[in-house]
Amino acid sequence: MTQRWRLLPASLGRRILLLHGVVTVALLVAMVGLLRLNAVHRDDLAAATRALVNEQALANRITNAVLRQIVAATYYGDERGNDAVRAAFDEAGEEAYLGIRQYLFNDLNTEERLKLEQVKEYHQRLEVTAVRALDLLRRGETATARIATDSMIAHALGLQNALADFLRMREEAPGRIEERQSTIFHSLALGTAGLMVLVLLTAVSMGGYLRQRLTGPLTTLNEAAGRIADGDLSVRLPAFYAAELAAVADSFNRMVGRLGKAKDALEQRNQDLEGALDRLRSTRDELVQSEKLSAVGRMMAGLAHELNNPLASVLGFGELLARRIDEGEVIDADARKELLDPILREGARARALIRNLLRFSRKAAETTGPVNLAESLGVVVALRRYAFKQAGLELVVVDVPDTWVIAESQRLQQVLLNVMNNALDAMAPAGSGSLRIHCVPTETSVTLVLADEGPGLDDPSRIFEPFYTTKAEDQGTGLGLALVKQFMEGFQGTVAAENRPGGAGASFLLGFRAATAPEPAPAEAASGAADAVPGPRPGSRILVVEDEPALQRLQERMLDRVGATVVIAGSANEAREVLLGTSVDMVVSDFRMPGGTGLDLYRWIVAERPALADRFIIVTGDVTDPELADFAARWPERIVHKPFQFDDYLGAVGARLA
Repeated sequence: MTQRWRLLPASLGRRILLLHGVVTVALLVAMVGLLRLNAVHRDDLAAATRALVNEQALANRITNAVLRQIVAATYYGDERGNDAVRAAFDEAGEEAYLGIRQYLFNDLNTEERLKLEQVKEYHQRLEVTAVRALDLLRRGETATARIATDSMIAHALGLQNALADFLRMREEAPGRIEERQSTIFHSLALGTAGLMVLVLLTAVSMGGYLRQRLTGPLTTLNEAAGRIADGDLSVRLPAFYAAELAAVADSFNRMVGRLGKAKDALEQRNQDLEGALDRLRSTRDELVQSEKLSAVGRMMAGLAHELNNPLASVLGFGELLARRIDEGEVIDADARKELLDPILREGARARALIRNLLRFSRKAAETTGPVNLAESLGVVVALRRYAFKQAGLELVVVDVPDTWVIAESQRLQQVLLNVMNNALDAMAPAGSGSLRIHCVPTETSVTLVLADEGPGLDDPSRIFEPFYTTKAEDQGTGLGLALVKQFMEGFQGTVAAENRPGGAGASFLLGFRAATAPEPAPAEAASGAADAVPGPRPGSRILVVEDEPALQRLQERMLDRVGATVVIAGSANEAREVLLGTSVDMVVSDFRMPGGTGLDLYRWIVAERPALADRFIIVTGDVTDPELADFAARWPERIVHKPFQFDDYLGAVGARLA
């Protein structure tokens, strides 16, 4: 049990308290000793001083008594003496004798005691000689008395000299007192110095102990906490000697262990959250795409009908042209104007409808930037104008100039389409009304107002809530206007909805940050220059990669008209075989075809035929592939969109060759 107790950490508080108690007791004992020594020495000095004063007074009394004896003896010796003089002589002698005896009880050294014995002896002789002289005078023996008197006076003088010598010896006592005082002060100084040394040693010992037992562990704890703050959770504290610090170290180590587990759990949770967030983003993108596809689906019926009109014209006039050619009729300028011009015009009309649909269907970019508001509005208006017309409604754009705003073109088109669809659905039951669109620009902002003549909004404050809808279950998802708000906030813009005064419909206000038109990029400048290029140089050798026979023949005829030599490949694999055995000046490739995409062929060319990498064009009608979108964003001048026109196609090819 004793061995086990010794292994337990000692309490730092108890040790400090014990050390403090020991130091306090030692200091109190030292201070009491100094005070006691001071009191003793002070009493000793006071006693010595009093003894010196008493000796001085006693010496004065002895001297006075001897002088009175001499005076009395002298007076008596002049024959004027009487019994009173004798009594005075005896009284003075007694006083001198008592004083000398009292000196004998003082602290005298040997020399002083011998000198005092000599004084006592002279005094006795003085008294004996004086008594004898007095007796001789009383008997009338005057001459003999005078001799005795002279002897008495000699003894008195000897007494005075001996007493003076004795007093001179005793006068050395103040020196001895000063010496004792010096000794006492020296002792007090040594005691005080010892006490100061004791205090200093105690402070040093206390500081060293605290530094070893408290400051050191606290420094270690601080360093460990700093390492934890830097993310190092492998740090652990050693087992400290003191019980309190050992408990702190144990708690600290357990805390770090829990932090490590919590960190691992948190990292795992973050990974789970990141996965959930990725899934949420994917779901959101799917919802956005679903809403876009839903809008595309709603437009397709109208667009199919709208496309049928120009296609019917193309087919009809084409058949008329074919019949007249078959009948051997010469096609002159009038016939061309009557038959070919409608075909070209209606084909361009169909091409524009498809282009707008493709532009709307493209994937949105990740960042915002300057967007031409009028251009985006034109795309959506072109897609929905026919639907408004079919419903008996008007779609009127009033004064929307080329205005640049901060947005993302695809999401901006989605915003405009959703608001237009909301107005269309609101006004369609009545079969009349209009949606009027106008712009209110300022130096820093642009507000696009879309005001319809429908029944208005039931609750404008909730119109942008997800899944909030007043339509039947099969007529809306409730996400259209929620996406409008989300996209506008992504543009750092604003959106608001309100009922127009007098119940004349609803207004949607889209607020954008104004932007300046971007500088034309080098690619755009090259594209602009391509408009002036009539086509590839005569004699250029061009590889056309296309799996559709009609498009093969079309491109071959177009290039042949400008004197280019065309090599045809029906797939990416066939194109690679051609390039391995034939030298060409340029490659024009479809995107989707057997054996790999146009981008697969481009990557092979970069690796195997790098000289052709800058002379490569993709002809495509695909706008959904992410890789193709990235390629088009990086090199828009290398993309020719189907359906294409003669000048556009030859201009792009000529620009790449140039």
